[in-house]
Amino acid sequence: MPATILYVITELDIGGAEKALFELVRRLDPDRYAAEVACLSGHGDVGDWLADLGVPVHYLGVPAGRGLVRHGVAGVRRLRRIVRDLRPHIVHTFLFHANLIGRLAARPGLLARRPAVVGSVRVAERRHRWHLLADGLTRSLIDCEVCVSEGVRRFTHRYARIPLAQLRVIPNGVNLEAIDAVRPVDPGTIGCDPDRPILCFVGRLDPQKGITILLEAVARVEPSCQVVLVGDGPQRGELAARAAALGIGDRVHFTGWRPDAAAVMAASDVFVLPSLWEGMPNALMEAMALGRCAVASAVEGSDELIDDGVTGLLVPAGAVAPLAERIALALADTDRRRQLGRAARRRIAERFTIERAVTAYDALYRELLATREVPVRAERAGRARRRTQ
Repeated sequence: MPATILYVITELDIGGAEKALFELVRRLDPDRYAAEVACLSGHGDVGDWLADLGVPVHYLGVPAGRGLVRHGVAGVRRLRRIVRDLRPHIVHTFLFHANLIGRLAARPGLLARRPAVVGSVRVAERRHRWHLLADGLTRSLIDCEVCVSEGVRRFTHRYARIPLAQLRVIPNGVNLEAIDAVRPVDPGTIGCDPDRPILCFVGRLDPQKGITILLEAVARVEPSCQVVLVGDGPQRGELAARAAALGIGDRVHFTGWRPDAAAVMAASDVFVLPSLWEGMPNALMEAMALGRCAVASAVEGSDELIDDGVTGLLVPAGAVAPLAERIALALADTDRRRQLGRAARRRIAERFTIERAVTAYDALYRELLATREVPVRAERAGRARRRTQ
């Protein structure tokens, strides 16, 4: 019989964690594992993808945003019923609210057989420090927590006080087959002149991503340079105003969220990710897999993907002048830019494929299942000895 794994995630809209969950579930060996998914909030596109695979998806109906905090107790109760009925061997949670609700729902003393509990830390969270406090206070309820990079592992150990032995690093992985099927968009469809260099950013328009720093750097670079910002978020209006104030409003193009973000990256000359903190940025990984030259801040995950001057270019986080210098360097030397892009592709193909990630998760699950089989066998043997005495 395959081992049952219940995945718990905060939401199933398209995002990095959600796509990672989907790729993992669809690639697991069905003879060894049977997957089901519980989503705290409402339906999303990734939920439909899972349903199309025949994976059962349970929606708990807990309101998103601040509602997750207010309705957390109800979420624990609903999830606990699912755990009791399903009796999974492993509960694997993704994203902070799912981490917390999942481990509380599967806590010892409430279930006849406690499943192994695996948490996930996908970012070095510097804004919501109470997340770290809650993570640390509930560490006794998990068997291990998966960190997407060594930087996230060090950060979680230091600030959430979780022992290093309890933290496992499994980086995100890229689906190279899907990447190789990407075709660049026509630059004109995103407001760009194909005869002028294009910088691309993909991600949430949020202060974490350092986009203001990017705009200030671009204002120092040659005026032929164009910038495409793919994504949406709370900073969009502020960023548009800042670009206008810097005199580069006509060179900055906001596309909003696009399902073909990779095609926009493929049409660009340089990918830029000036984040103030990260985890293991999927957009950067995809840009590198596409063979783009990347300029990124030296933060968690990015500094493990990029060897400065070998597979891309790194700059200190929050530093405008070095970012402008590295962008100018990448744009000025076409041969060097292409060389860095080719090396970036090799780095992803050698170390950061989705196949490697799934293999690592399979190894983790086997370890956890093995530790639970031994006590069961020992208990049965003990009962047998007592019957013969």
